[in-house]
Amino acid sequence: SRALEVLGSNQAYFEAWAPGAKPKPYRKASIRGPGGKRLPAAIHRYYCGGLHLFQAVQRLHGGTAPTRLARQYELLLLRLRLETSYWKTVQEQVEARPGPNLAAQKQVFLAQRLKLQGHALETYLRGVAVGAAPLGEPERAALKAGFGELQLTVQALVQEGVYGALPGLALSNPQLYRDLVGDSAHALHAYQIAPPELLK
Repeated sequence: SRALEVLGSNQAYFEAWAPGAKPKPYRKASIRGPGGKRLPAAIHRYYCGGLHLFQAVQRLHGGTAPTRLARQYELLLLRLRLETSYWKTVQEQVEARPGPNLAAQKQVFLAQRLKLQGHALETYLRGVAVGAAPLGEPERAALKAGFGELQLTVQALVQEGVYGALPGLALSNPQLYRDLVGDSAHALHAYQIAPPELLK
């Protein structure tokens, strides 16, 4: 389908970090925009990180997984690992030289981690549920690690007081508020559909 072609072309960026590729540090795809400003590229050009596109393609194909879609599931698990590490590293770098907006920056970093982890885990497990994505030992290990990282993200959001501040965020930063509420729902659904052994 055309939607699968779009997903595949946008996720192809992650092939550079797939097993067998030349090892290199992960960087999010970007392009140089007007005035030299760096703008998100590839799958990152979508505000949701393209994860809703993936879910739409998933629904279109139901329980089937043509070769190209099967590859997208593999890249999704790779992305879960790469981007989790990326956002943690970015946060550590900012915390090493804190500025006056550190608290607000941490909220954004944690929200990005939640967006990625909640959606990726939910999407993959939805694929498993309909028989379109495999659940062998490598996939179980990747998903279990993903849930471990999601737990750390949620704990950090709680410790930073982000969830307790949601009513205020709804007024001061509506987009962040919507992200946190919506992406928390995706994460919760991932927990609800996960085989119990992935959560131990």
